[in-house]
Amino acid sequence: MKLATALAVAAALALPGALALPQAALAQGANGTNSRTTAGASSAAAQKMDAATFVRMAHSSNMLEIESSRMALQQSKRDDIKAFAQTMVDDHTSAGTKMQQAVAASRAAQATSAGGAGTMDPKHQAMLKQLTQAQNANFDRAYATLQRSAHQEAVTLFTNYAERGDDQNLVAFAKEMLPALEKHLEAANALGGR
Repeated sequence: MKLATALAVAAALALPGALALPQAALAQGANGTNSRTTAGASSAAAQKMDAATFVRMAHSSNMLEIESSRMALQQSKRDDIKAFAQTMVDDHTSAGTKMQQAVAASRAAQATSAGGAGTMDPKHQAMLKQLTQAQNANFDRAYATLQRSAHQEAVTLFTNYAERGDDQNLVAFAKEMLPALEKHLEAANALGGR
């Protein structure tokens, strides 16, 4: 219960839109890259981030990756998408538990706790809504694109916090999770847009 309160306050006090990539950054080219995504990620990485913002954004990103992957398990026709989706559900569920443990050990995140945990930020909600509207082969393409975007954002977020974070427990968590997020990004890029 104490952990849920910590997450809730961290989410409530976090600055809305911090590290948010422009919507145009979510549109990717045929090769999975976009110059705006790179530019947005670079400027975001230069910013110092507080624990509350990191927790709110990491929680929202984690929820997006789990929820979209659960949809893929139900709707995808491709075995490689389903295998990737199951890995995302498993890995991000585990990451959520580890984040809760890091928040519980974090004085900074506990001191800024109040409400809003368990919610996705509006950008992530919009991405999930767009995925729900995709049908058949378009679903697989939309899911692969969402996962590439979400993992690029997550890698940027975790790299930034690992390098410039203000809470050592959460910095350690960010450093621990970063290699897995980078592997997820590589795997998402390999899904392509077939």
